[in-house]
Amino acid sequence: MLEDEALSNQLAGSPQKMNNSRNVSVDRLKSVTGSPYTRDGYMSQASSNGVYGSSDSLDASSPNCSSPSAPSYFSYSANASTIKRVASSNASLGIVNVYNTMWRTLLQLAVDPFHSVNQLAGIIINLLKNKASASSGLRSANISISSPERNNTSSASSHSTARNMTASETTSVDKMVDTEFFQWSCKMFEKSVMTEFCNKKSTNADLEHEKQNMYADNVKVKVKALQEHLQAPYTPIETEVFANKMNTLPSILRFHPYDIRLAVADNDSISLWDWEAGVKLNRFYNHSSKTCKITGMEYLNPQEAEKSLLAIATDDGSVRIWRDFSSKYSQLELVTAWQAIPDTSFIKMTTNSPGMVMEWQQNSTSLFFSGACKFIRLYDTNSELKVMDLPTGSDGCVTSLLNDSQNISLVMASCSDGSVRIFDTRQAPSSSRICSFKHSSWVINCQTLKGDGNTVVSACRGGEVKFWDLRNRECIGGLSVGSGLRSMTIHKQAELIACGVSEQMISIYNTAGDATSYIKYHEGFMGQRVAKVSCLSFHPHLVRLASGNVDGMVSVFMMSDKSK
Repeated sequence: MLEDEALSNQLAGSPQKMNNSRNVSVDRLKSVTGSPYTRDGYMSQASSNGVYGSSDSLDASSPNCSSPSAPSYFSYSANASTIKRVASSNASLGIVNVYNTMWRTLLQLAVDPFHSVNQLAGIIINLLKNKASASSGLRSANISISSPERNNTSSASSHSTARNMTASETTSVDKMVDTEFFQWSCKMFEKSVMTEFCNKKSTNADLEHEKQNMYADNVKVKVKALQEHLQAPYTPIETEVFANKMNTLPSILRFHPYDIRLAVADNDSISLWDWEAGVKLNRFYNHSSKTCKITGMEYLNPQEAEKSLLAIATDDGSVRIWRDFSSKYSQLELVTAWQAIPDTSFIKMTTNSPGMVMEWQQNSTSLFFSGACKFIRLYDTNSELKVMDLPTGSDGCVTSLLNDSQNISLVMASCSDGSVRIFDTRQAPSSSRICSFKHSSWVINCQTLKGDGNTVVSACRGGEVKFWDLRNRECIGGLSVGSGLRSMTIHKQAELIACGVSEQMISIYNTAGDATSYIKYHEGFMGQRVAKVSCLSFHPHLVRLASGNVDGMVSVFMMSDKSK
């Protein structure tokens, strides 16, 4: 305290002007570094001229001219009031971190599911690698050839050569890494606003008329389905209306809600069939790597039959969305693709890994992803952003996801540890799990019945099918379908449950637990027995059941003619 008072008195008695704009006062230095520094890193007595660290007390040539406790970006000169700013190790470390981040981003983009993105990133990476190898060769040549007294000259020449290389390579980069974004922007700004408005106004009538016809056809499908729903709980589903043998194992089946298309996915391709006429419409590949297989498939915007999209998820965590896939004569287009879940987030499983499972909610236009990982990821397709990650809290993987349209805020996940977990997306992720139900073995699937969506049906490999009440959070019923359950699906409107067991049979039950029908043989193949079931799927509205078998057979069944 005495030293501080003496210092203030001396400074007040003999003020001194700064020599130039680079001079920093003691107070400024104190505010920057926290405390004034001297030769020993501590505050010393003021010199006779009232200025700290004069040329008498601090020698620039002294080995102790810089304080050990002072930051590395300050160095002292002969005049202590002049502080030179030099390169900082922290600053250089920050630059290195920036470059590392950019390099890691490029490496991630090089494996992006979208072909144009990974191709562009690959070009940039190859250019950088070639430039780095050329620079390292030039540097080693300069070190070996130049003498010590010519280091400066050789360094200058190398810098000039590097500048020339950079200029030439910049031109090549501009040519190789070229996009059409600038041309697209120019065209957009060149368009007349009034002309576009008039054109849209003239075509609105045709679009509205087309939409009205399309929605009228959708209503016809729903009305036809309502008549079938009344008969379905008491009528056997035995008539085979479609059967075709594929060369690969079908893994996922999806009916289009308002069209006669059936999408069949195998490991790396998707086939589109007209299940009424028995004609293949199209087949295309997902463009994923050879080691990846398709684990999820959903129709997006199915109310517009000709403009609907098809989302494909693979077990490497990527998702691709396709357009114009219905016919081989249409121009197939990849709308977008992204890495929904990083590959590093997946649990390493030796067998029976579900990969990545996917759920689409049309009302909220949201996509849900999970699988062999510890969380459920929610994406908003309108904003194209990740909304949240919900921790599952399970030691196993997620085998299926459900987000019912009646309870849009609830997400249901069946897990391999035998649990069915319910999450509320309105809560914080850490407290989002509101309840869980327990099975005795691996849960295959969980779905809800019609009505208020408060009744959940789940099935496990042990053959247990249980009904859960979300309001009371308890089991309200169940049935046993036999051990070796391989697949289970539910028709929400008709309240039917179809189960495929390892005994080469498909059994169909109503919600009362009564078996309405058993499918054991094919009709059109001289009574050929149904093979082991690999996947099942009900039509969203009509009472149609599609089954895929391990022998490659894909069939569609409907209610028998006895009901008519």
